[in-house]
Order: sequence, then C-alpha cells, then structure tokens
Amino acid sequence: IFTNASLLTKSTIHELKKIKNIEQLVFSFPGGNRDVYETVTGLNFDISVENIKNAFSILENVNMRISMPVFEGNKDSEQEFYSLWKGYPCSTYKT
Repeated sequence: IFTNASLLTKSTIHELKKIKNIEQLVFSFPGGNRDVYETVTGLNFDISVENIKNAFSILENVNMRISMPVFEGNKDSEQEFYSLWKGYPCSTYKT
C-alpha cells in the first residue's frame, strides 16, 4: 500500500490492522520541513506526520517505510527529511 497518510486516521489504521496480508506500507513524504512539504503537496504537515507516527505505533507487525521522492522543488530539504524521520525506516530517491 502506498499513501501520503493525509487521510490515515487512527480509525483507518485500526481497520488496516485487521488485514492480515499487507506486505508493505509505504508513506510518500515529499519534503523535509513544513514549508517544502506543504508547498509541494498542499497538505497539512502536522497531520501527515502524526498519522505516520500513529501508523508505526499501532501497526507494529507491518513492514513500513517513509519515502521521499527528490526533485527540483524539494531537493534542498533532503537532509531535513532524514532528521525529521530519525529512528524510522526512511529513504529518498531521485525522480
């Protein structure tokens, strides 16, 4: 499952927990700070961060990672991305 987590409420996370065959849950997070993330996505940074952290705490048996597609509009925030998600499985890739 690939998601930007913007609509991933605790209720939705608990519904996902009932699914036994989720191989991987990947969160696309295209920004290392609030300004870049909200400019690129038009989404609320705090809500997305909270939703992802909630998923990691509730779905303890699901393979998850946070991924940042890197492009001209967000490349300067790549190191901030790693700082933001320190302790979580995360990666970046060039688009």
